[in-house]
Amino acid sequence: MRNTRHLQDAILKTLCYADIFEYPLTDEELHRYLIASHKISAPDGKTVLEKLHSQGLIGEEQGLYFLRGRASLVAKRIRRRVIAGKSLTIARRVGNWLKRIPTISMVAVTGALAMENTEESDDIDLMIITQRNRLWLTRGIAILLISLIAKRRKPEMTSSLHAVGKSNRPIAGRPEPGSKLRSLRRTSEKGKWRRSVCLNLFLDETSLRLPEKRRNLYSAHEVVQALPLWSRNETREKFLRENAWILDFLPNTKIPHHPGKTANVNGAAQPLPSGNSQPGSLLENYAYQIQLHHMRPKRTRELVLPNAAYFHPRNTTRLVLSQYQKRLKRFHLM
Repeated sequence: MRNTRHLQDAILKTLCYADIFEYPLTDEELHRYLIASHKISAPDGKTVLEKLHSQGLIGEEQGLYFLRGRASLVAKRIRRRVIAGKSLTIARRVGNWLKRIPTISMVAVTGALAMENTEESDDIDLMIITQRNRLWLTRGIAILLISLIAKRRKPEMTSSLHAVGKSNRPIAGRPEPGSKLRSLRRTSEKGKWRRSVCLNLFLDETSLRLPEKRRNLYSAHEVVQALPLWSRNETREKFLRENAWILDFLPNTKIPHHPGKTANVNGAAQPLPSGNSQPGSLLENYAYQIQLHHMRPKRTRELVLPNAAYFHPRNTTRLVLSQYQKRLKRFHLM
């Protein structure tokens, strides 16, 4: 009985989180992104899903599950998937060009686009992992290249997070009179920078593990959902292994525990030997200092280090987790 109740709560928590992004889930996605204290098998989840549906706590249409009263999200997800296809085409083209930079180990799509959940006005977020001690040289080359082949989103053009998807219909519990359901999205101002490429996360291979203060449910989802465009030398697998802490939030995540053969997967250029050669290190330090000086007037809350750069000027984590807590309260899950 206790296990059944735990699984019911886990499913509701998972749907509460997905609801923030107006994203109904398939049963497979529910299992993959299940927010629980331990790993749970898929067959157990199917039984509880049917029970929650019969109780009217959740709904289901076209194989997609959502919180009660949120059936409209099904059509929204289908529409956004079509829109995302256009952006992914651009992302793949940019990724293919970035293969020509031998110091890049992986390029991945992050954020809403990684889940095919974008609007026309959304930009394209990319994460780049580089060889050790080559982050800032690589970033300079990548920015120059993308500026030539695509529309690049610049720091001063970063738009704010705001609420969309208004609805007066309560999703659970007894909301306050006049309350509105809102979900968070980042959009380009008036669509001016739609489908622009935003290089908002750089890591080198020595800094794959997220800092402890950044480890939370939101970051765990970002790690798991990152969609590699290509990866060399099993960098994707290394990235997951280094961030095994995500199992504390998403225990059904599959993490490769044993490295296999070193492979150059979908990578056109062979990587240069990484290391601490004096000329390379001097150039890397020079590139770091120059870029640090250039971005200093524009910096807000970005985390910029020699081996990692998190260009996230908005506190998305706080906003998302705040919305998540509100939904948990409505379902009496706190």
